Amino acid sequence: MKKHLIIATYDGIGTHYSGVGTIAKNLVDALGELSGDFELRVSIAYINVDHNSKVFNKQCFDKATMLTSKTRGMMIPLCNTTKGQNEWDMWRSFDEWLRLCFFGNSS
Repeated sequence: MKKHLIIATYDGIGTHYSGVGTIAKNLVDALGELSGDFELRVSIAYINVDHNSKVFNKQCFDKATMLTSKTRGMMIPLCNTTKGQNEWDMWRSFDEWLRLCFFGNSS
């Protein structure tokens, strides 16, 4: 039976700022190498980032996209009501994140 792993992360997919991003990036790298050994579908929920901004990390994004394509998962961009153009423009509050989580679970 195929399992479906859904990774939800603030950093490491469209951006790479911190240790959280390093963990997410390393997880994507490891799953990319192991995906042929297991029946595993991988989907990734990530903070949507303007691809033309200075904070967009194309290498991280491309590896994540390749992993989800290879495993028949999905890239799930999360709208954050900002322009997604810099590190401080991603989330305004924890309440905003919580509302989005509830919205995502109800659809």
